[in-house]
Amino acid sequence: MIYLLVFLCSLYFVSLYENNGYCFVKNKYSNVYILIGAFIALMAGLRFFVGADTANYVNDFKTIPTLDLLTKKSFDYSRYRPGYLLLTSLCKTICDNFVLLQMCVALFSNYIILKFVWKKCNSPLLALLIYFITNYLEFNFEIMREVMAVSFSLLYFSSLEKKRFFLAFVYFILANMMHASAIMIILFPFLFKIKFSRKLVWIVLVFSVAEISIYQIIPDISMYADLVFGYGEYGEKYLERVINTDYNLNYYIFHFTKFLILPLSALWVLKDKGKYTGFVLVWVLLGLLSIFSYAFYRFTNYFSPFMWILYSESIICICRRLKPLRFGVMISAVIILLFFYQRGLLSMNGNNFLYERYFPYEMVGFDNNYNTNQSKYLIRRGN
Repeated sequence: MIYLLVFLCSLYFVSLYENNGYCFVKNKYSNVYILIGAFIALMAGLRFFVGADTANYVNDFKTIPTLDLLTKKSFDYSRYRPGYLLLTSLCKTICDNFVLLQMCVALFSNYIILKFVWKKCNSPLLALLIYFITNYLEFNFEIMREVMAVSFSLLYFSSLEKKRFFLAFVYFILANMMHASAIMIILFPFLFKIKFSRKLVWIVLVFSVAEISIYQIIPDISMYADLVFGYGEYGEKYLERVINTDYNLNYYIFHFTKFLILPLSALWVLKDKGKYTGFVLVWVLLGLLSIFSYAFYRFTNYFSPFMWILYSESIICICRRLKPLRFGVMISAVIILLFFYQRGLLSMNGNNFLYERYFPYEMVGFDNNYNTNQSKYLIRRGN
């Protein structure tokens, strides 16, 4: 119910302000944006074992020493990067309850993400809604380390944009200290120069299909990947190059619609008005390769904020062209995105549906204490 409340509230205000022509006058709804942003940040920070990975983080939190007990061995034998390990240790030193770390990550990451959207997007309230539909559950209830890396990557992007290169370098290091996948942001400086053209879209369309075959014939890169990520055998599963034969036709239809047809269509609608064409195209190429390995899907997280901007501004562009139908266009576009980005939650995970990781929502409290209680849902108890 709490998710539906956020969704309907956001959709209501998006429709209200767009229909009244306030979309490009941000100060008209800044308070609404702040209020919804604060609510979803607190919802993430005060959750109790919501998400499958939360339990794993809770269990690891119990074994990580406080700052005064940290040693070189703590870093050598931890599967976590130094940045996240230090953050966890600091929070544990202040309060020996996982909820503090959870709250710090939720508040910091959502503040950086939503501030970025506010500054870079002409219709930030709609972009916030799209963020909630496409990435919110994963960013806030699963990938705590990576969402910190994504947050630093957005600060890295903004510093590059302002040509503050030393500060950009600092944020690059901080992102990589949080999660190994942040190495992908090394592409950011090269993507600023890519501008929209019809020819480019056709080239990417052709290459998107060809890359699936190309990836299967390239030499084994697991040894080199281990030098970068340092995950050993654990990381080998992220370098699969064989398509799972369990997939049916529907899977391929939805996969190519989500990672190819929808984003390229949105680019085509905006044309040269799109500000981040290069970032969108990298998201497309990585997303298509996620048919082989989850690693490519993880890489797309660093480019997802640009997708929220792309979708929000393309929807607004269509609404402006079809003024009499703009309310219907808005609702239809949001429902389409909701369908394609959340349908995976209907799939099974063992004996449970994936949506059981998030529904119903539970909040910390006297009877929901990370130090004394466990989730009553088996799917939320970690590996």
